[in-house]
Amino acid sequence: AKIEETFELMELDLTQPGTYKETYQFITVATNTKVTVSVSDSELSLVTPADEGGKGFTVSKDLPLKYDVVFRKDTDSKRGGYKQYTVEAGERDTRRLVFWAEWMDGENWYQLLAGEYKGSATVTVAASN
Repeated sequence: AKIEETFELMELDLTQPGTYKETYQFITVATNTKVTVSVSDSELSLVTPADEGGKGFTVSKDLPLKYDVVFRKDTDSKRGGYKQYTVEAGERDTRRLVFWAEWMDGENWYQLLAGEYKGSATVTVAASN
């Protein structure tokens, strides 16, 4: 199996509570045997805080930021996606690899510290039974 693209950095700029944004790039897998393509969960950490006291801050589930890296076909609806899919032997399949994020506009919006966050996700192509 082969991934035909080289992945690029994906960035989003959330400037105020209530903002939802996403970006994507294409992933094409060609294979001569059945494979499963999956993307790992990612964890975002603050790397350039507004003040030095925030260094090492990691986004947790109870903070007002929701995000994920998922796959989608062009026909799939926005907001959502799936973490894995199968490509059958002898096929070439193209999907979108989507990074989305939403700064929730709730009572605790201020707990999301200002600054630049970074994280990573791993795409895996593995033989399938």
